[in-house]
Amino acid sequence: MSNQQGYTSMVISYQSEEVGIDLASISDIEKFGNGYLTHFKDIFHPDEYDFLESVHDAKELECLFTEYWALKESYTKKLGIGLNGELGAYNFQNVAKLSKPTINSIDSSSFDLKPNSHWSDSTKLFINNTHIQPLDIHLTMLNNDIVLSVCGDQIPNTPSLIKIPLSLITKFFS
Repeated sequence: MSNQQGYTSMVISYQSEEVGIDLASISDIEKFGNGYLTHFKDIFHPDEYDFLESVHDAKELECLFTEYWALKESYTKKLGIGLNGELGAYNFQNVAKLSKPTINSIDSSSFDLKPNSHWSDSTKLFINNTHIQPLDIHLTMLNNDIVLSVCGDQIPNTPSLIKIPLSLITKFFS
């Protein structure tokens, strides 16, 4: 599970695979101030850090930084260690700059099930120059600020986003 700005996310799977999920907010970077990339250098593999340093557009850098953060957190949740692992050892490659959605696919006020057509699944994970397989990694943006990452062993389908009102969840558990 993960939460961010009023959203709560969880993975529901019919298989016993270990899965990690994370929501990360681009606007959280404002709290870190100038020089945030240098401050967080230790969480990045040298290849990741060099890539991020090469990005000159501030908004694009904020988005990519947030994507890497969500990737690292979802993967370490999958491992069951959270952010206590050696984050700099995990080298995520082929991280695509996500497009901000033109329509918020989970912005209705009623129960809503819609596959999100904006998932990126190009990201690969390397540890000690070894590609970690089987590992499926999916990234998307929920809105103009929130990145969602899901990591799991052999996720059979592209994830779907389901919006369920809190009142329905409360009623179910009552």
